[in-house]
Amino acid sequence: MPYVVSRYRFYVRCFITVLMLFANPLQATVNDAQPSMTEQQFLAHVKVLNDGSDTTLEMNLALINTLESHVHRFSDATQRQFNRMKCWYLYAQGVTSSDPFFDAQLAEARAAADQHAEADFLNCQGVYLFYEGDPEAALHNYQASLKIAYQLDDRRLIADGYTARGELNSYLGNLGTALEDLLQAQLIFDELQLPYYSAYNLSVIANTYRRMKAYQPALKHYDRLYELFQDAVDRKSFQSIRLQQAMIYQDMGQLDTALDIVQAVYQYYQKQNDDQGQSEAATYLASIYNDRGEYQQALEFGQQAELLSEHPELDPQLTRLYIGQALAGLQRLDEALEALADAEASFLREDNLRFLSELYRAEAQVYRQLGNWQQAFERQRQYTESFVTLTEKQNEQHSARLRIDFDFQRTHEENQHLKDQQELTDAKLAALATAARWQRITMLMGAILLLALAVIGARYFLHARRMQALALTDPLTNLPNRRHIEEAGLQMLARCHTHRQTCALLIMDIDNFKQINDTFGHDTGDQVLQRLSKIAQETVRAQDVLGRVGGEEFLVLLPATSRKQAGVIAERLRQAIEQMNATDIVEDLAITTSIGVAQMNSHYETLSQLTTRADNALYAAKASGRNRVELAP
Repeated sequence: MPYVVSRYRFYVRCFITVLMLFANPLQATVNDAQPSMTEQQFLAHVKVLNDGSDTTLEMNLALINTLESHVHRFSDATQRQFNRMKCWYLYAQGVTSSDPFFDAQLAEARAAADQHAEADFLNCQGVYLFYEGDPEAALHNYQASLKIAYQLDDRRLIADGYTARGELNSYLGNLGTALEDLLQAQLIFDELQLPYYSAYNLSVIANTYRRMKAYQPALKHYDRLYELFQDAVDRKSFQSIRLQQAMIYQDMGQLDTALDIVQAVYQYYQKQNDDQGQSEAATYLASIYNDRGEYQQALEFGQQAELLSEHPELDPQLTRLYIGQALAGLQRLDEALEALADAEASFLREDNLRFLSELYRAEAQVYRQLGNWQQAFERQRQYTESFVTLTEKQNEQHSARLRIDFDFQRTHEENQHLKDQQELTDAKLAALATAARWQRITMLMGAILLLALAVIGARYFLHARRMQALALTDPLTNLPNRRHIEEAGLQMLARCHTHRQTCALLIMDIDNFKQINDTFGHDTGDQVLQRLSKIAQETVRAQDVLGRVGGEEFLVLLPATSRKQAGVIAERLRQAIEQMNATDIVEDLAITTSIGVAQMNSHYETLSQLTTRADNALYAAKASGRNRVELAP
């Protein structure tokens, strides 16, 4: 499945246009920029360019050139406002993140104590860093920009920061975190009535849902974008939306539908003599034809994509992957390995596990056909490990999505959680089945490979054991995860039923944790979770079981414990966390929790019912002012 990173983002970010319905009455044209324009008129043009309007890129660049000839006549603040807008169009001049423009503008903004400009320039430079393949540096810029935006309480800058950070995390595979940022940005853009940015952010949300394999929400968003842009002035934005729709149909296995859409886009770019557009569409066609098993067609379109690309060095990895897959399908195995090696080098530079996993699987199949069993098993091992890692990461993303859905629609949380757990179980079984199939194949090799089979079998066994342990442990805090704690809870209730004992549980939630994440960043939030988990583990009794069941939510199982005893334990835990020293994380940072406690009322009460009563007590604690313990009746 293709994902042409830099080209797609530039089309959507810089060529996307708003319907005539949204066209600003101050729509900028070159003729409007008269030599006698006032500073107020100048700023009005800058605002239109900054907020977006139904114009083409060429018209906007022409207006920027005209405005630049006037900007020197106006105040320093107006010049900074102009440069803030200009920053987002510099890509058309071939400017990179290392250009002196960025450092000069940041230094000037800081010297003038213009934090609005500083935050905007940091965010803009971060986008260029992202496009150039340095997501870590880009994230640093986004975090710094958001911190300033929150200090200023500038809603527009906050939304811009959320969109930038969300798009980056979506590309890196941190889909739950990305979706949370993007949904927050969408609310702000809609509130500020900025349809250009609202539509762009909507496209990133749709793409994030697609990556989460939530195809119906993704299609719903793309259908809305399709309606918005089918009459837009710049047709490239419309074609980009169509290609994204095709990607979803391809992921869903509806290859004929996907092919019809991409062929129509390809023909459009042919008529426009747009080589770059043809190259992008040809990359998509290569991927679809590979999925259809039509490898000669896939090879021809992959080679055409490379030939037509204006900058093949920027994003060669996917095209080379699809060419390698096509060559393998045509039994041109040595050529296939060469193309796949090119792709692997690019994926390793980006640390793109998603495409590396697909590549390892393709290479394993080629080596198997060549009879190079050692390399085949090594690639299969790498594929299995990457597949397991992706599966675990997918589970984390689904958990994050549950938390977000809880914020927006709490009633769907339990059903979605069960669905995610089932998907995780299915993925684990698929990984184990793949490993078992390869083990059966290796047995056919006979006595010559017996030693190799023993080594590989041992590796698979240890890997399965490690995979089982990882599936039951929260990777951030090393505490039991939701699945583990639920299994332990069922065992505790069974013992209570058998021995006629009382038992209880408590649910603990960190107060105002989202505010900590939003203010200080997710890295700080992670440190708080780790510190709190350590203190809680030291505070509860040896027989108690502490686990993390959500973003900032923890559950403690209390076997052979009465309601009164459970209340004492909960209060001791609350006080320990309130007294926790976190000043080394953030100065003057105070952490408090709210706790709900419930004792098993009867031997017929289920774990779900007991947890619900504790959860209700937790919400009562929240409603009563937080930082307190509430006992369920």
